Formats: sequence, structure tokens, C-alpha cells
Amino acid sequence: MTDKEAVQTLAILKAAYPNSYKGMSKEEAKATATVWAVQFADIPVQVVSIAVNKLISSSPFPPAICEVKNKLGALYWEAKEMLDSDMRAKKVCSQGLSEQKRAFYEAIKNATKDYRCANEPSISQIIGDGKMLMIEGASE
Repeated sequence: MTDKEAVQTLAILKAAYPNSYKGMSKEEAKATATVWAVQFADIPVQVVSIAVNKLISSSPFPPAICEVKNKLGALYWEAKEMLDSDMRAKKVCSQGLSEQKRAFYEAIKNATKDYRCANEPSISQIIGDGKMLMIEGASE
């Protein structure tokens, strides 16, 4: 997820939960987008969007990053189940998911494999691509 995609995702959350983002300054919004971009740098925005939309449909409160990550883990298992069911169906009746749907579920499964267990990320996972959350004014 890029910074621009994080802003788009947060715009969806703001539309779904307008009272939760009321009064947020531009600086706070930019910082929030930066945190989301860093936390989901390794996940395609389409997959994060699926998780966010599932959470929007089931909660009256905006999701925290950890909730989205947990939902990504659930997406892994959901995609795996669909692919496993497809394999069983093909063995029985030679019919199953279309190639397009199979590729869709494979992409979700591959993108979320690191989230299948709700573990805290390692330092190397957080700074892996050289993009690191920097807090202004923090001393070293």
C-alpha cells in the first residue's frame, strides 16, 4: 500500500465513520495515512480494501490497524478454503472455480500468508523495504 492508497483507504473509513474523523487536522490525517502505509506496505491495496470493507460491514466503530491485520489473517484462511474446495470439486465433477476466480483467491492467499497467525511483526518486517515510520522530534 502506498501513501496515496492509504489516503484513499482512510477516505473510505471517514465516509463510513464520519464522526470518528471529525475535527482531524491535516497533519493528523497525514500522520495517520503514513502509519497505514507503513503498516500495510507489503499488502496490495485491493486486499486491504477487502479486509476494511468486511470490518465496516460488521462494526459500528472504525477498525484499528491490528483489527485489519487480524482480518487479513481471516482472508488467508477464507481464500485457502475456497481453493481447497475447488480442488475437491474438480476431483469429483471436473468443475470448479473459473481461472479468473482461482487466480483471485491465489493472489489473496499469497498476499496474506504472513498474517495467517496474528503475530506481532519483526523489526525486519517493519523496516524491510527501507521505509520506516519516523516521528518528528523523537531523539535518537
